[in-house]
Amino acid sequence: MTILGSEAPVFVSPYRPEQGGNDFLGLRQVNVDFMDECLPGFNNVTSYLRPFSVISWIYWKFHELAASAHIEEPELRQQQVWREKVEILFTWGHVLNGVRGIPGTDSRAPRSPAVSLDFEAWKRIPTSTSLMAAVQYGPAAKVSDGLGFIEPVPDARGMFRTTGFGIQLAEGLESSLNGKDTGKLLSSLVLVTGTENDANKLFPGWSIQTPSRKERSAFQLAFFDKNATGAKDALGRRSSTLRLILSALNHASHPLRVDEVRSAMFHKLGRRKVNGDWHDEVSWHKWIALQVRQAHRLAMEAILFWVEERLNHARDRETGSMIKTAMQVRTRYAAILPPGFTVTDVRKRLFLSKPMPLDALISSSLRDGDYSLFELMDRILATIGETTEESLMYALRILFLCAEYTDALEAVETVNRLLRHGGSERISLAYWRDFLRRCAVLSFEDFLRFIFEQHVISQHLSVAARRFDGGSQRLRITIEEEGLTPLTASPLPLRVTPDRLATALSLMSDCGLIKQTADWKYAAKR
Repeated sequence: MTILGSEAPVFVSPYRPEQGGNDFLGLRQVNVDFMDECLPGFNNVTSYLRPFSVISWIYWKFHELAASAHIEEPELRQQQVWREKVEILFTWGHVLNGVRGIPGTDSRAPRSPAVSLDFEAWKRIPTSTSLMAAVQYGPAAKVSDGLGFIEPVPDARGMFRTTGFGIQLAEGLESSLNGKDTGKLLSSLVLVTGTENDANKLFPGWSIQTPSRKERSAFQLAFFDKNATGAKDALGRRSSTLRLILSALNHASHPLRVDEVRSAMFHKLGRRKVNGDWHDEVSWHKWIALQVRQAHRLAMEAILFWVEERLNHARDRETGSMIKTAMQVRTRYAAILPPGFTVTDVRKRLFLSKPMPLDALISSSLRDGDYSLFELMDRILATIGETTEESLMYALRILFLCAEYTDALEAVETVNRLLRHGGSERISLAYWRDFLRRCAVLSFEDFLRFIFEQHVISQHLSVAARRFDGGSQRLRITIEEEGLTPLTASPLPLRVTPDRLATALSLMSDCGLIKQTADWKYAAKR
């Protein structure tokens, strides 16, 4: 026997890789890019105005204090100590007052009357719980790809300074904090200790619930320009979509939930008359394209979910048995996906004319839930699981509908580039539509085989192989001697990708563009 072997054959433990990831078909980035076309400059977590003021104030105050201390060339470590001190006090006050919604509120204070105000003492992870983290407010605060409140200091790697409307945000917060720093914790750059009393006294000055008028005004100017248009400029793209939101709310007779705003924008409620603004038309078409892509991704992932359920619970090991079951499911749920021997037969029963113009698709969506992408996505999420099967048919119906919307959007020639974004590698909307066209004369059974094998299983294996980094395994399915084999028994995470609308509405309310009701609905300011 050697260190590398054994004297006889032995059974080894089954391979159980560490699982990771949340985009197992590689479709997410296209959705994110569509969001950047509609609502650039922020993300799905930047819901409040005040954290932008705090970030702006951190760097504005840092350079002011450095100048007062006659520090001609401040160092990155000094800026880090200062930033962490401010962030700890900011977060601590919110925790003590039961206000959540900002990074770091899960952290608990060290057990001591006076605690060190740095991330290490609080066991906070800078890359995830700092305001400046890439997954938090940091990118949205920057000049490069955000709202333009801070910018890098030239020739000082990692250092930032406040700029543009960020200066007004900082000045507004400074006025709010005036007189509340009784412990003088924010009057020097040195690392100090603080108490609950210190954090509580500062809290009213920078609570996320009470931005000052000056902050609201400055943020609104950076966030929205009612006259801005154009696809090249982030402010123009964002403002065009915000105008679409405002139009939907102005048209509504009562406050709307986020999902109702989304639907109203999609269905062009409040903008029935042609207003002659070509940029607003393009913005509307982009919003439609984003929602179609959202539905497309959910449908594809719902099929992957269904395939995994067959592998885990029915012990299917090849696509033939899956296709047989899927055809049986199709028969049971013919009302969801109409019968037809070929793909063309099914399409003709779904859509009376070909191609359907955009206005006709929008009207059908308003009139009939069976033609509403939003309703169909809700039905998928309501029926997905081990004991229900109709979710597969809803997913297929969505895929047919996505192809129709792609045809209609291509006909108006405003968003052609978006329709092709992602190509074959990430299954763009145009690529999917073209695939459906190529399958026109195929039997539905062969069509299912292509979807299962090419667009789901092969797509997943390709994405997992490209993304493997030697650590977490992205594979959920593998091919063994006995055939297709699941690598995880946990259900595939399935949800509609957040599209930044909830964040946009929250920020619009925070800066005074619209009103938010006590039950989290939104209304126009009359």
